[in-house]
Amino acid sequence: MDVTITHRVISPGMFIGVDDADVVSFGSGQPDLAPPFDAGEVFLNFSRFKYGKVGGDDELKAKLRGYVKREFGHCVDEDCIAVTNGASEALDLVLRKVSLGAGRRRVLLTKPYYYSYPHLARINHMTAVYTDANIDLEDVKEKSGSCDVMIVNSPANPTGNVIEKSLLRGIQEITLDNGCVLISDEVYHSLSYGSEHYSPKGENVITINSFSKTYSLCGYRIGYVFCQNPWFMKDVCEIKAHCSMNTNLLSQRVALACLSVPGKHVVKNREIFRRRRNHIYRRVKGLGFDVDKPQGAFYLFPKAGDSMSMARDLFFEHKVIVYPGEWFGAPGHVRLSFALPVEKIDEGVERIGEYVAKL
Repeated sequence: MDVTITHRVISPGMFIGVDDADVVSFGSGQPDLAPPFDAGEVFLNFSRFKYGKVGGDDELKAKLRGYVKREFGHCVDEDCIAVTNGASEALDLVLRKVSLGAGRRRVLLTKPYYYSYPHLARINHMTAVYTDANIDLEDVKEKSGSCDVMIVNSPANPTGNVIEKSLLRGIQEITLDNGCVLISDEVYHSLSYGSEHYSPKGENVITINSFSKTYSLCGYRIGYVFCQNPWFMKDVCEIKAHCSMNTNLLSQRVALACLSVPGKHVVKNREIFRRRRNHIYRRVKGLGFDVDKPQGAFYLFPKAGDSMSMARDLFFEHKVIVYPGEWFGAPGHVRLSFALPVEKIDEGVERIGEYVAKL
């Protein structure tokens, strides 16, 4: 085996959390903007060290109940909400719950997809089935009929696409008729640059969300999940009790502090990301890449030929991190996060330009 090739293998795990001064990372989707709370005050006043409730702190869940009604139009009781170790745990717990009673053992995903979806399906002994990102309701109707669950993600990672309200409503109705659970992953709900965010509703809908993108709390690992069915959530919490028990109590206190911050903080951050989107779009398009302007989230997803080779070469030869489209089910693209300062964006794009010039 060629040792050089072996050492140039890349994976998401080797890039998450990388913060080297000489590396420009367009990799992990983690906001660089500061969280909107007084950390010193939260930490100094925190004194809980025993186990917490598996489903989440009562005060935080009460606050979340009002938040999801105001932000998403969902009316749910507190026993229909669970606080989790990030949105990733929420997704895993819901898939575990569904898989325990699954007869079809299939998950319907749109391509491109968030790179963890197929892996979470496989971990839970389910098979991924795919439909195109340009969603055709007839295709969804045909395929969801043989699936236990469908996952939609809007605004989407990695494309930044926003699914139209009429399509989301159509998907919800079709999956309900087909006896298929609809997981709506809405972690980028606060980062829609055009139309107002729409959250699907219905008795078969399970909504996943997080404090990571909206409030810059990626490292605190704090997410939540809610639905209309308290019995479904009871089972989710029962599974969680045997996997991770309670979610970190300090993280929950920080999340509670964030929910007390005026909404103008979120609006201000969205405008910062909008300007960065416009800037990186112009810069990358100026290098000759074929790329669409994203409607939401903070990712650019240009076409890139041999994307795996490009990602390897950029990292090992130019110290730039981009994610290859293969990880998202879309070879021939790379994903660039623009959740970093404009100065870093410019430095990274310059290095990409140097790489392109040598091709």
